[in-house]
Amino acid sequence: MKVWDSVRKMANMESVNNTWSSVMQWMVQNATARTLDRIVGKILIAATTYYVWQERNNRLFSSVQRTPDMLSQVIISTVRLKIMGFKIGNDRKHRNVLETWQISMKNLDCADMMSSDTSMARNAFSPSRNLESSDAGASNKRQRLPYSPAELASMEVNTIVEAEISHHLLTNVLIGVMFYVQLLGL
Repeated sequence: MKVWDSVRKMANMESVNNTWSSVMQWMVQNATARTLDRIVGKILIAATTYYVWQERNNRLFSSVQRTPDMLSQVIISTVRLKIMGFKIGNDRKHRNVLETWQISMKNLDCADMMSSDTSMARNAFSPSRNLESSDAGASNKRQRLPYSPAELASMEVNTIVEAEISHHLLTNVLIGVMFYVQLLGL
């Protein structure tokens, strides 16, 4: 409860209380929403669910435990890194979201500013590549790297989270199989 109470404020989700039915109702109402604040809310719910489940498993299967404040900071940092990988236009609503998450426009890849929420939403869950064509004769020109630092950070977080999810799913399946084998006396 304490974790959700502290992180939901970051996405203006104070109306979503700490019951699963309230969270699911918000998800159903905003399933097709493509505005930045709604996308951030969905990512926040996913990150919170993942890290709370990870903490549950850590407490059950190892001696590793984090305080609710530490867990909240991990969730907020993860969502912040994901937002930093977005291509965000210079819209007032977008600036408000960035201020809430303490992200400076300087930290974003602003070379190709997106002005519509739809374009931003299409890029929200996968990093975009902005490769510039290189001339063979222009070797003294500064070439743009294929990814911005924010995109690299976002990809690294995605890779870590995907690996952790795969590892925990496999662990939980094996534990479930072992439980049923013991239960059935096989």
